[in-house]
Amino acid sequence: MIHRTLHWLAAFAALLPVPSIAAAKNVTRLAPVTPWHVDWTDTSCTLARGFGEKADPDLLRFEQFGQGLQLQMLMTSNALRFLEQSDRPTIVYSVTDTGPEFEQKLPRALLGSLPNKKVTLFIPQSLLFPDDPVNAVAADVQITQIGVTDRGHVVVFDAGSLEKPFEAMRSCMDDLIKTWGLDPQKLRQLSRWPVPKSPPAKWLRSNDYPDRELELGKQGLVAFRLMVDEAGKPTDCLIQRSYSDKVFDKITCEKLLARAKFEPALDQVGNPVTAYYAEEVSWVTE
Repeated sequence: MIHRTLHWLAAFAALLPVPSIAAAKNVTRLAPVTPWHVDWTDTSCTLARGFGEKADPDLLRFEQFGQGLQLQMLMTSNALRFLEQSDRPTIVYSVTDTGPEFEQKLPRALLGSLPNKKVTLFIPQSLLFPDDPVNAVAADVQITQIGVTDRGHVVVFDAGSLEKPFEAMRSCMDDLIKTWGLDPQKLRQLSRWPVPKSPPAKWLRSNDYPDRELELGKQGLVAFRLMVDEAGKPTDCLIQRSYSDKVFDKITCEKLLARAKFEPALDQVGNPVTAYYAEEVSWVTE
């Protein structure tokens, strides 16, 4: 069976105490070896820090593709070799080994590798929101450790305070949106963002999966942005980040431009305005 998801990618957040990292038997700790670094392209803002060995650091990386959107988080380390594609690992956000903590259950382990060939776990929708600290459980002030656990294994990135790094991410996103010809302050004042007229789950279908990639069991994770005009029509599709074969990028944009329809964004007094709709699609075979 073929599954694909957009922003409805399942994740479960339990804002309750969970078994502490301190109680785990097989724990790998990764200490920081570089400062946090913010970078941007014309499609996204990235926040990254190196851990482990300075000569060949592991990475904890956050990416954001639009104002107020959830963060994509990447964990890169060969300490994650215990994970398999069929696993459903848990991401643990905590202050200390004994808590307080909250967890995020992933529906599957989206695994790949970066150019350094290390194992990379992709978390398309992290519970951390740099633009929404209330819903993030004040994460940019409180959380200092981020770990992944499954089948008795735990890998912990000692991230340190995220408050200042996330402030830099917010500034980066404002600058990025200006390059798209939009005003970040006016976007914050929208009374409504573009609203899909049909369920996004219907925009991509099982028979859209490319035959060759299906036969080879290839999977993809694609972050996209649709510009939506005052009439609610998508006028452009841009792939903001892709961890997959380029054929997934091409099909994603082709099908979204043909099938996606919106109620337009509204400014603070209710007038239709141009804005954007940014999300991620996961192409998964099971």
